[in-house]
Amino acid sequence: MRLYGFDTVNTFKVLIMLEEIGQPYAFDPIDIRAGEQHSPGFRALNPNGKVPVLVVEEEVLVESAAILMFLADRSGFGLAKTGWQRQKGLEWLMFQASTQGPLFGQLEYWVELAGDPNPEMQSHYRAICQKILVQMESRLEQTTWFDGADYGIADIAHYTWMMRASRLGLDLNDCPHVRAWMLRIDKRPAVMRATRDAFSPLPSSSSSSPRSQPD
Repeated sequence: MRLYGFDTVNTFKVLIMLEEIGQPYAFDPIDIRAGEQHSPGFRALNPNGKVPVLVVEEEVLVESAAILMFLADRSGFGLAKTGWQRQKGLEWLMFQASTQGPLFGQLEYWVELAGDPNPEMQSHYRAICQKILVQMESRLEQTTWFDGADYGIADIAHYTWMMRASRLGLDLNDCPHVRAWMLRIDKRPAVMRATRDAFSPLPSSSSSSPRSQPD
């Protein structure tokens, strides 16, 4: 397998999953700050010009949630095969993809990426994200993991944005179950391997050959 990605929350979802299942892979950094995602070669893989992209044999898979589902079904790890545990895992994976991810992304834009500071927009999206944290807290107050039984892809998907919660100015004081859930994931060896460079720019593909990261 070959993964194309960069220092993004969506890339780290896939990195964590690959490490969790012990799948050998090659990693090709795509420096989105330098515009490498717009190169003809990368656009041939993903016309949307976004990372991550996973290449498996001759097939190309994009969208981090779809990649997580593929790896879970292929490996038997991270998503129950049948029943309500699977449905709840998928429900929360979709919540992350449709709600937590996009809205945390809006907050990140106004906090870190917008050219001009806009306190009003920062406050607006921070308030929305705090409400999302309340929903997460409610779920994790009922169960240890999002699918109701086991650590899996719904947890991985939510976790990578939560890695940036403090940078975004989110308040977790009223979310003890979210904090405990984060600590449980923090300690997983696969997570530590996958995220050790999480806040440092990954090497540009122009200056580094693909690196292999076996289990």
